[in-house]
Amino acid sequence: PFLSRIVVDMTRSGMGLAGLDIPPLDDLVREVVIEEGRVPLSVNWPDGAGLLAGVLQARSSLDPKLSARIYCELAEAQRRDPQSDFAVQVRRAFPMTSAGAATPESNGAAFTALAMAIVDRKVGTVAGVAASDIEACPMPPSRITLHGREDLAKHWALSAALAVGSGTQFAQAMGEWKELADSLSKRSEFQPGDPTGFSLVDIAADRSGFRTADAASDPGSSSAMARRLSGATADAILPPSLLSLEEGPGVDFVGRYGSLDDPRFAGVVKEVDVVLDRQGLVLP
Repeated sequence: PFLSRIVVDMTRSGMGLAGLDIPPLDDLVREVVIEEGRVPLSVNWPDGAGLLAGVLQARSSLDPKLSARIYCELAEAQRRDPQSDFAVQVRRAFPMTSAGAATPESNGAAFTALAMAIVDRKVGTVAGVAASDIEACPMPPSRITLHGREDLAKHWALSAALAVGSGTQFAQAMGEWKELADSLSKRSEFQPGDPTGFSLVDIAADRSGFRTADAASDPGSSSAMARRLSGATADAILPPSLLSLEEGPGVDFVGRYGSLDDPRFAGVVKEVDVVLDRQGLVLP
């Protein structure tokens, strides 16, 4: 359910960037009924004769064939030499041999492939990756961690993929929404291995992922960022000092930070960004 909502909301967000006024998902889809062999939806479609045509013409700028090829290369490398360190997977997705010719498009494909390998191969649907293109190269079952935690690797990889697929503002909003949902839920969306409750450490991983992807999507820094990613370490991906941030079921988000729009929350996010600017992967 979480990944499905991301895909649908990402599509909505992309349409909004294209100038199409699409209502929020909860307003757009009024009713869902699961029946044998089909799932009828009651959709509250907005008025406007040109809107449907605009939606049908929407296209992703990501290269699905390249994403599939990089994913298969990651899977083959993992079968040949299993590695649990997320930094190794990042370096494999951004090999030094191709860094000099890297472009925003090739970097976007690499971030998408990395998320397919670390989070779920279905992430590729966002980039239009066909299931038939990756059937022959499934990622071996692996426990891949960042600073010993699977959830941080997934947060970073998915946020980076969301950033190249729909823009950093959407990736940031999804990360913050997920953490706020966790603070109100008994079970995290990223179980197993993810502490329940609100986590500033997870948000730090989200921000590192989408900030890195944003910089790598800039034509002026795409090649330089690919070179940095080809030598990425766990400490550069997520500086260790950020691991001491608040997290867990005992964190009272409302009492401590008010809301996602509260200056107190904005202040702690700014502190995270300062650390990432000084010690992270993004070029100064």
